[in-house]
Amino acid sequence: MKYKTQILLICFLCTSLLGCYESSIRFWNGGSHISKKENKAYDECMDKLAVSLPRPKTESSGSKEMQEWQVNVYGPKLTECMKRKGF
Repeated sequence: MKYKTQILLICFLCTSLLGCYESSIRFWNGGSHISKKENKAYDECMDKLAVSLPRPKTESSGSKEMQEWQVNVYGPKLTECMKRKGF
């Protein structure tokens, strides 16, 4: 019975640590929290690009065509829009 309790305790600690892993990595790397102003600019750029850029015919996010579109078209346009807004 003692060993079952210890195993349950170890399992609980492991799952607790896994839940905090991403947050602790972000804290260690200086944080990835963006300001409200930058978040607003990002949302505006996302909305603008969703309307203005024609999406590829394949809507599957895992398709090769969609991935190439995201890398070659969407990514540079999003970066350009954020630079125009000062970020």
